[in-house]
Amino acid sequence: MSQEHLEGWKKIRIGELGEVVSGGTPSTKIEEYYGGSISWITPKDLSGYEKRYIYKGERNITEKGLNNSSAKILPKGTVLFSSRAPIGYVAIAGQELATNQGFKNIICNPKIVNNHFMYYKLKTLKELFESIAGGSTFKEVSGKIVKEQEILLPPLHEQEKIVRVLTALDDKIELNTEINQTLEEMAQAIFKRWFVDFEFPNENGEPYKSSGGKFVESELGMIPEGWIASNVLNHIEEFSQKNKEKKNYPVLSVTKDGVFVETNEYFQQETFEFYDKTVYSKKLAQYKLIYKNYIGYNPSRANIGSIAMLKSHEVGLISPIYKVFKLNKEISPYYFEQYMKDPEFIRLIRHYSSGTTRQNFDLNCFRFFKLVVPPMEVQKNYEKIAMIIEERIKQNTKEIELLRELRDTLLPKLMSGEIRVPNAEREVEACLQKSS
Repeated sequence: MSQEHLEGWKKIRIGELGEVVSGGTPSTKIEEYYGGSISWITPKDLSGYEKRYIYKGERNITEKGLNNSSAKILPKGTVLFSSRAPIGYVAIAGQELATNQGFKNIICNPKIVNNHFMYYKLKTLKELFESIAGGSTFKEVSGKIVKEQEILLPPLHEQEKIVRVLTALDDKIELNTEINQTLEEMAQAIFKRWFVDFEFPNENGEPYKSSGGKFVESELGMIPEGWIASNVLNHIEEFSQKNKEKKNYPVLSVTKDGVFVETNEYFQQETFEFYDKTVYSKKLAQYKLIYKNYIGYNPSRANIGSIAMLKSHEVGLISPIYKVFKLNKEISPYYFEQYMKDPEFIRLIRHYSSGTTRQNFDLNCFRFFKLVVPPMEVQKNYEKIAMIIEERIKQNTKEIELLRELRDTLLPKLMSGEIRVPNAEREVEACLQKSS
């Protein structure tokens, strides 16, 4: 690539672009160091974190905790870069905050480098820093390595143009993500109003309970007339069909967030490794089949949330250790899916899991999970609403995937000067028009 093509671009060490600051951890033995008003970020807080800005972590620290540790208050706009366990998480401080020692934080000099440009640049350097990290037990990037690392830096006005291109994509990704979250909350709110508060529409379209609907006594308390007090086990059937025909269906796993994912793709992303290694057995004939709207779970991990209804695929394969069950005709999948999202559902799974080394959840324990079964007509009416919400979420998710793919393609090319801003802007504009 010619110098003329990259006029004004120069190689410069990160340490020349601002101050590189580490963090610290107050003693966990002293209670008064925690629970204060100072946001304190650890690499764990950035695991699975998709947004650019972070405002708070799982724990806060106090002034005493700050003053009695090597943690430091970082100004808003500081770029956080995790330097160990694992290396390569990046975020921007959305407010004043502190971090633990698992970060090398960059307070950018705004006269030289745009902090958003530094954020995006660091995302392209993850693999490089992983390869040069030191340490035998835990790989770690030292402050010296970060400071000495050279990057190719365009002029400030060019940095700002690059940032505008990438920000347009990230803005749309975050907007769609927020819309999906709102839609999920809407589905849950309707479920609660109908099936917990019993304010589902009666035959006249009026809220049942408020309009004087009839109730009857049951073992679960007063429930609408015509509804049944039951338990989950009465409405499910175990499904244990092996892949005897050796079909090449996608191999799936359930994450602790209660979502089905394609196993290889997910674990490669989670471990930040890019390899061809297969994380499951190639003897797929022993794997179990699972169909759309069936529920699967890992008995030894259900207590941490690894249980889900399959929605993303028509059919898939899961490990032989998984349990699979389907619903009978008295329960709508959309009704049961929301039932599973109640925190009480996972609490009961934890409560009834047994074992010393690994706690296992037995399918028969579902007899302890109380369930109100509405008439199918009411469930179907809810299903109509839930299906509309689900379809909108699917469309938004597809857009998010396309936008991420474009962003991840453009990112290294923009940072290296391989593609210039006008060309990238045209690609972004075309993509955003399709998604609008």
